[in-house]
Amino acid sequence: LHGVDEDAEPSDDNNDSVCHVCELAGDLICCEGDCLRSFHPDCLPEVPPDTDDQFFCEECEKKDHECSFCLRIIAKTPTFKCADKLCGRFYHLGCMQEMHGTEIPEAEAGNVFCPLHTCATCDIRTQMSSSTRCTRCPVAYHLPCLPAGAVPRHQNHFTCAKHLLQEARKSDTSLNRNVNKCHVCLQDGSLRFCDGCTTAVHPGCLVDKNGYYGPMAGVEESWFCQACCAGKAPLICDVVWVKHSTFRWWPCQVTSVDLVPPAVMNVTHRDFDFPVYFFGSHNFNWVNNGHVIPWMSTYQDLMLLPPMKANFKKALSEIKLVEKEWRKLQFQFDAKNIAMNGPAPFEILEENDYVSEKPSSKVTEKCKCDEKGGTCSDFVCANWSRCVECDPKLCPMKGKCKNQRLQKREHASLSLMYHPNKHWGVKATSPIPTGGLITEYLGEVHTVSTWVPVLKSALSLNPPTWHVLGLSHELVLDATRKGGIARFLNHSCRPNAALQRWLDKDGRPRAGIFAKARIGAGEEVAIDYGKDVLEGMAPRPCFCGEEG
Repeated sequence: LHGVDEDAEPSDDNNDSVCHVCELAGDLICCEGDCLRSFHPDCLPEVPPDTDDQFFCEECEKKDHECSFCLRIIAKTPTFKCADKLCGRFYHLGCMQEMHGTEIPEAEAGNVFCPLHTCATCDIRTQMSSSTRCTRCPVAYHLPCLPAGAVPRHQNHFTCAKHLLQEARKSDTSLNRNVNKCHVCLQDGSLRFCDGCTTAVHPGCLVDKNGYYGPMAGVEESWFCQACCAGKAPLICDVVWVKHSTFRWWPCQVTSVDLVPPAVMNVTHRDFDFPVYFFGSHNFNWVNNGHVIPWMSTYQDLMLLPPMKANFKKALSEIKLVEKEWRKLQFQFDAKNIAMNGPAPFEILEENDYVSEKPSSKVTEKCKCDEKGGTCSDFVCANWSRCVECDPKLCPMKGKCKNQRLQKREHASLSLMYHPNKHWGVKATSPIPTGGLITEYLGEVHTVSTWVPVLKSALSLNPPTWHVLGLSHELVLDATRKGGIARFLNHSCRPNAALQRWLDKDGRPRAGIFAKARIGAGEEVAIDYGKDVLEGMAPRPCFCGEEG
């Protein structure tokens, strides 16, 4: 799974190519211990004698290693080395559990591969030759997956922008906080701010089971949110909201430095700043993670408040065209992820494939949410209350309508995960709010008569394999041969997601997966397969981990 050679032995070539103290390359001394770190002679407390003797750093001599997650040595709290022999990172058991999002028995702590062997962007395993890792925290990326703002150091090492932003904020008052609402509940009040991005949360929301955590969560003045700890950051081409100077939050796209005009390139900027393109005004400027919020965010609605001037309206109009292409690129990225990680080959779908004739009926009404002060997101809406999506041509709320999620593919960011017992599953790569659309269950749509031969074929396999759910009384949705990432969702006796059947504007049934509770980044998404389904299956143990 992790692409490591268990029989490989460490050598000087496997040591870090930058100094552990100053993070720069040069004439380095390599530690011969398990840490595989390197040092400049001038960066050591005592310069080692110029002999042919082996050099061991202070931690390797004492066999008491700093945790690479919380960056601390805690008395009487052992650290465990990553299971990869060519990795020199050590972790506390509690930090391991926090990083992986699962409980790890102490006896198995030494058999866990740390996050440096999985790309934080695409969640696909990494190889040392084609990846790069942070000099300060356990975050690694494939070279093409490196986020905007990351500062390259040497060969396979860089420094995350969050660390540099944290340091800069201590002395630069211009790096002020641009958010006054909690990212969890969207209310104002006394907030704690992430040092590496724009995340702000109430202390009460912070300690929630699915809240934000960081290596310094217990220290009031220094804290990284969960997304920053997981290495989630904007990529080139990402569409984002940007707060620049005194202007309002503005729709932008992260761009390559190759596209930036020379005049903007000459503007003074920090190492961890990156260029963005402003829709509407068509300007470029330098920003950092302290100015940016992902486009698909629970905070998004607050940025559309009036007044809207001409350039801002123009920006919103332009981004609709760009967003369609951006989502297409995201889907292609998901397809590549599934193809590289999935167990058996299957055809990736972007929408349901109708084997039988597509049903069509006009069930959508013109709701009166504009008169009743609604946003098409509750029982005030005549369509929402019947699990029917609004027709954009009929809905009086226009762009403010929140009942077109399946049509617009407003899916959460997901990736595959592997579990020794459950095998393949799905996890969230960014927080998902309660009630939010996670993804759509896609597949081939059959009538019962056309599906029976397919079922017989699936039952003939060893072992029998199928991914099926009832879409309506007449239609069956089969994701065995064709589908999307939802086909990998595991069962849980206490699920955090639920399947809901909706009708789109054309009256066609669709299966959406929605969050029953807030789902944190890195948390597995699971549904209840249902009593009827489970009773039709051969008895098997449940590995969801819930009592009962």
